[in-house]
Amino acid sequence: SGTIEVDHGRFEFVFGNNFRGLRPIGRNNVVARPEFLFGVSYEGAFILTQEGGLQVITDAIQDEWLSLNQSRLQYSMAFIRDKDHQVRLLCSSSTETTGFDRVLVWDWDSNDVWFDEFAHDTNYGASLVRSHTEYDWLGTEDGYILQANDSGKTDDNGTAIKWEIEMHPNDLEGEFPTKKRKHFHTLRTYLRNKTGRQAVRLFVSIDSGAEERAASFSAGVGQRYDSGLTYNESDLAYEGGVVEELDFWVNRICENIAPRWEGTDSVELIGYDVTAKLLE
Repeated sequence: SGTIEVDHGRFEFVFGNNFRGLRPIGRNNVVARPEFLFGVSYEGAFILTQEGGLQVITDAIQDEWLSLNQSRLQYSMAFIRDKDHQVRLLCSSSTETTGFDRVLVWDWDSNDVWFDEFAHDTNYGASLVRSHTEYDWLGTEDGYILQANDSGKTDDNGTAIKWEIEMHPNDLEGEFPTKKRKHFHTLRTYLRNKTGRQAVRLFVSIDSGAEERAASFSAGVGQRYDSGLTYNESDLAYEGGVVEELDFWVNRICENIAPRWEGTDSVELIGYDVTAKLLE
């Protein structure tokens, strides 16, 4: 957009401010807080800020967004999880035609965005506060109501809960030029230290799936307070601190790596970092 200005008989087109617009779809996928409004369009999930700013929060995962069932985006349903500073959007994968089997999650503090997968197809989602605790209140397609997001639960009615966290390929953009080969040395996983032993399985995808490496870790603190341990009369040492670090020797020359963690034990994954050297 712009204006045509005349200067001594000469016509000149002057560009104005460019405005970007999106066409919202659906009514149940619009939620708001004082600092933003969240909505959904075919171009992606977006937020509008108080200052009038527009951000498409799914730009970094556009391939995954476009792989959703686009015809069911109009039925997608959003709710706010205040405790975790998240907006959660129930949506459908390309093979889902009646319910929701994916959850788009946006953290408004870190601006991180990712997809979760449901173990059961759902048709409703909301936030529920019960006994001063915030839960997810979900309805399933087969007629059940589920109370979710309970940090005190470690199983699903006696069945272990399998979890999986998968990261996008990381080419260390900002540190090194993109699409350049690097020698990835070590991938370090950071976990919140917890009492008891937790088994964690790590998979590292090399160059977007060209190769995969795997490792198993045992995390957590085995010692328990007031259990009769004698630190002063033996060689027993105090375990750990607040954060536990698990190192994996990648030792691969590639452009990018993508870690994935999985397990059934309750863990608190903080994040990861890598050490690498540019070769080109």
